[in-house]
Amino acid sequence: MKLEVGMYIRTDKGFIAKIKEFKHHYTKGKRSEDGYSVKEVVENYLSLDGNQCRLIESIDYSIPPCYPSDEELDEIKSHIVKTSYNIIDILEVGDYVNGYYVEDVLKTFVNVAVGSNYFQSPTIYEKDIKSIVTKEQFENMKYGIAKK
Repeated sequence: MKLEVGMYIRTDKGFIAKIKEFKHHYTKGKRSEDGYSVKEVVENYLSLDGNQCRLIESIDYSIPPCYPSDEELDEIKSHIVKTSYNIIDILEVGDYVNGYYVEDVLKTFVNVAVGSNYFQSPTIYEKDIKSIVTKEQFENMKYGIAKK
């Protein structure tokens, strides 16, 4: 998978970010491998918008947020399930866009649900997307009430 500046990414944990800057083999660095020995690694510079540290920590807490080695970059890539220059391409049914539940994702717009009594789903065009909560994020944040 090729990552390029300007692409949106979505991980299997539901995190979405946009690549602001990315350079392969940015520098060589020394990294503590097991707390005792030091290993020289080739590092890459990766800058994402949004909560970069939280995205990286969801994959592997030991990966440095901005300077992943080649092996760590491969680990990050293995968790990326969608990439695109268009934000709409990485949306899925069940996500929330601008606070509305996504029922259908089409090429330039999404159909969203507003209540239960409607004849046709309203649409939100890509240019009008202001916020996204993925279904995975929503699932992680929910609080379930136990029935007695």
